[in-house]
Amino acid sequence: QALGQALEAVHAQRLLHRDIKPANIMLTPEGRIVLIDFGSARAFQRNLTQRHTRIMTPGYAAPEQYSEEARFGPYTDIFGLGATLYHALTGAPPPAAIDRLQSGNALSLPSGMPAPLATAVRQALELRVDARPSSVTAFLDLMQKPPSTRAAAPAVASASPAGTQSSRKAASASWLDNDRAALVVLYQATDGAHWRTRKDWLSDAPLGTWFGVTADKKTGRVIKLDLSRNQLSGSLPAEMGQLTRLRQMSLSGNRLSGTIPPALGQLTRLKTLSLSGNQLSGSIPTELGRLTRLKWLFLDGNQLSGSIPTALGQLARLKTLNLSDNRLSGSVPPALSQLTRLKWLFLDGNQLSGTIPPELGQLTRLKALFLNGNQLSGPIPPALGQLTCLEWLTLRGNQLSGAIPAELGQLTNLQGLFLSDNRLSGAIPAELGQLANLQQMTLDGNSSLGKVPSTLFARTREGDRYVYRAKQHQGGCATFLMTFLTGLLVLSLGGM
Repeated sequence: QALGQALEAVHAQRLLHRDIKPANIMLTPEGRIVLIDFGSARAFQRNLTQRHTRIMTPGYAAPEQYSEEARFGPYTDIFGLGATLYHALTGAPPPAAIDRLQSGNALSLPSGMPAPLATAVRQALELRVDARPSSVTAFLDLMQKPPSTRAAAPAVASASPAGTQSSRKAASASWLDNDRAALVVLYQATDGAHWRTRKDWLSDAPLGTWFGVTADKKTGRVIKLDLSRNQLSGSLPAEMGQLTRLRQMSLSGNRLSGTIPPALGQLTRLKTLSLSGNQLSGSIPTELGRLTRLKWLFLDGNQLSGSIPTALGQLARLKTLNLSDNRLSGSVPPALSQLTRLKWLFLDGNQLSGTIPPELGQLTRLKALFLNGNQLSGPIPPALGQLTCLEWLTLRGNQLSGAIPAELGQLTNLQGLFLSDNRLSGAIPAELGQLANLQQMTLDGNSSLGKVPSTLFARTREGDRYVYRAKQHQGGCATFLMTFLTGLLVLSLGGM
């Protein structure tokens, strides 16, 4: 009672002690209780997000004290007051708030404790500020309130609309706590204290106000998480799989390391997953094949290794698959041909080997196919000529051999064709002259290729180079440029 009155006087001055614990409470020889150590005290304003230096003693510090920007108030000190009482009753401090958020375990109090005291301690140690007493007076009132004498009604399942609605609200609150706990774990696992921006994180504010978080207006559940280029480091925790309402996760351009948690496969509502430009390693989890609503998957620019999971072929709604610039090995899975809605496929800059699956010719909506910079061998499949929507075909820097398929001349929407630095041989097909929209073509680094067909291109000499103009190119606006460098043929095509 005396300690509470002293703390209430502090709050009346718009100050918070911020470090309530047994070590800061003294009993004088006269029997007076004295609250000491106000070195951490700070002013506060109700209902406003403020920046405070982080001062916390695990077990006694409220969750909002783990953040530099949060909404602080009397409830912050009341948490410490409740923790101090808990220590007095049990002989040990309560578990740290951050650990309770992760585990979800309920507090254990000694049996036989007076009901009002147990209620006061439990409410003071609630993780959410709106569930704690709003003032010291309210907290003291709880301690003195006699327990209810009304007999408890037997617990029965209610089929009434009101009962159903109540159950739904309880379930929603439970899931909301799971979302909050998952975000707190993410903050701790990725060095949240050093993020570029972390406004409202770990505070009592609604999740939708936390930087980078978008919440559903009705349920409050997290539906979007965008922390791109925000200086996250460390590894992604498995608890991210608890954000089951998430539709978009964008964490690209950070310094994340470690493996991709297989638990992300639980995010079955996800439409966008972007983890590009990090330092993630290990294999791509096969569990990602469960994300059947996924439309955009970006894992490029990491250090991922192993083979491309065939399970990715189950992502029937996928429009973009970008796995470029990793360390992936093995063959290109023919199962990717099942991605019939795919428009952009980037597998370049890996260590893929084997042949190009002819089944890729079934991706008839594909606009870009990038397989350059691998170790692919064998011939170019003629079936690629079925990709009539294709605008960019990049196969350079492999070990492809054989002739250039004449079927590539069917790719009438093609704007870029890059076949350089392979082992291609034979004549350049005359059918390539049908590529009316072609803007760039490179064939250098294929020493066994034949000459440019004179029936398609008119050659003129300009200084130390030959200029080839397509005779049948629509509008006559394209120019083919051939030069000879160390015996290699360099052919490029650009608008004039």
